[in-house]
Amino acid sequence: MFRSFALESTSVMRFLVLISALALSGCVSTQPFASTKQADRLLVNDRALGHSARVQLVDGFWFRARALHLAPDVTTWLDPVTDSLYTVDTRDVVAVRVVDQPRGMREGAGIGTVVGIGLAGALLVADGKAAGEHREADALITFLKIPIAIGVLVTSTSLGGFVGLGLGHRTVYRGAVSGPVSPPP
Repeated sequence: MFRSFALESTSVMRFLVLISALALSGCVSTQPFASTKQADRLLVNDRALGHSARVQLVDGFWFRARALHLAPDVTTWLDPVTDSLYTVDTRDVVAVRVVDQPRGMREGAGIGTVVGIGLAGALLVADGKAAGEHREADALITFLKIPIAIGVLVTSTSLGGFVGLGLGHRTVYRGAVSGPVSPPP
């Protein structure tokens, strides 16, 4: 009885570790950004091309953006919901957050694969019986461990990829400002 409780709690713990690791699949990175430097503007324009973005202005408000373009004097974008064109002074842009979903999917699948390898390895190593105990079904259980381990690996990789796709890789290009800046929504 004690042995089955230990196996059940270990399985629950493994499941929780898997879910926790997969939840962290969408990664965030922050890079410095100066709207006065042409190289920084070109980098943000390039990274935002074809991806969803959010723009933060000096007043602290964040705006959803599509077709973002930072120029030396003005920054323009379209609101993805209303298709309204926004134009602001480039000096007022404090931060830009770009969400790259294909990159997030690759990162999530990689994290899911690592978690799946750990779970599958633990499954293959564990025998689940007390010392000296022998069961008639040991051969069948051993035979079934390999397909189950492969299923765990495939499921973990797929789940990580889907979570990563949903969250995406978020890169925040943040400029130097004097005053508090709110985190991206």
